[in-house]
Amino acid sequence: YSLRLMRVYGFWKAEINMKKIIMKVGLIIMALTTMVTMSACSKINNDTANDVCSALSEKYGESFVAVKIGDRFNTDSAKLYVHPADNEDILFTARINKDTGAVEDNYIEEKVNYQVEDTLKNAFELNGISAASRCMVVTRDTLSVETEEYTPQTFSEKYGFTHYTVYLVLKDGTYTAHDVLNAVKFANDTIGVKLVIAGYVFEDDGYSKCVSEIQSTPDISITMIEAISPISSFDVNVEQGMCSITEDELSEKLGRS
Repeated sequence: YSLRLMRVYGFWKAEINMKKIIMKVGLIIMALTTMVTMSACSKINNDTANDVCSALSEKYGESFVAVKIGDRFNTDSAKLYVHPADNEDILFTARINKDTGAVEDNYIEEKVNYQVEDTLKNAFELNGISAASRCMVVTRDTLSVETEEYTPQTFSEKYGFTHYTVYLVLKDGTYTAHDVLNAVKFANDTIGVKLVIAGYVFEDDGYSKCVSEIQSTPDISITMIEAISPISSFDVNVEQGMCSITEDELSEKLGRS
C-alpha cells in the first residue's frame, strides 16, 4: 500500500513538473513573439520615417527629423510629426498618401506660422512676460501651397486670408493688462496681418505642461489647453495697432482689477 502511494505521488509530482515546464515554454514563446512583433513594428516605423524624411529632403533641399508617427492603418498610410534638423520648433505634419504613395506636408505653412509665434514670443519677452503660442491659418478650403519663402504678410496676400488664429499661453506674473496689450500691438505691427488671439494664463506648473504640449504636437486645440486648467483667459483681436478689448476689460479678465 505504501509503495502504491509513493508511485501515485511520483506520477503526480512529475505531472506538476511537466505543467510548469509547459507554462515556462509558453511564456518564452510569447515573449519571443512580442519581441519579434515589436521589432517588426519598429522597423516599419523607421522605414516609414526614413522614406518620408528622404522625400522631404528631396523636395526642400533640407534635412528633416521625424519625432512621432501615428494614425497608422496599414504600412502605406501614416501621419508623422516632423521638424527641420536645424530647428525643432518648426513642427509640421507629413503624411503618406495611401493611394498615390506621395508625401503630403504643410511645411511651408508651418514655417510662416513659426514666424508669427516667434514674433509674439519676443514681443512678450520685451514686456517681461513668458509666453508661447501655436499659430494657424484657418481657411474654408485646404491651402495648396507652392514651395517658396514667405513672410506672414506675403503669405496672407498670396493665399487671400485675412488673419492668423493664435492660441496664446502666458505664465502668470506681476505684469499688467497694459503690458499684454503692448506686446500684442507690437507683434501685430511687426507681422502686418490681423491676429485673432485666444489667450490663457497659467501658474508655473500648468504653463510648463502647456508649453510641452505645444512643443510636442502641431495639432494643439483649445480643448487640450483648457484641460490643463488655466487660471484666466481672454480673447483679443489686433489689427493695425487697434485691440478689440480695453485695458480695463482685460484687467478684469486677468483678475488684476
